[in-house]
Amino acid sequence: MNAALASAAQEVVDLWETKLLAGAVNALEGALNDIQLASPELIQQAREIHLQEGQVEIDDVAAISTTKDGVWVQAWVFVSN
Repeated sequence: MNAALASAAQEVVDLWETKLLAGAVNALEGALNDIQLASPELIQQAREIHLQEGQVEIDDVAAISTTKDGVWVQAWVFVSN
């Protein structure tokens, strides 16, 4: 998920006004709360280990998934035509 999407979704949560949207907005808020983001330090560590310019890239805002053995960091992998 990129920062713009997260920001837009959070704005919907913050500004909703009708009760007709309440259920959908509450679900969106729950989904947003479930997203864990990498710290700047973790982003840097992941880049030092895995970054391959033009092949594997990691955004400044990246989701993470924590396991007992470590952390998965969201990355972009290039696939050519």
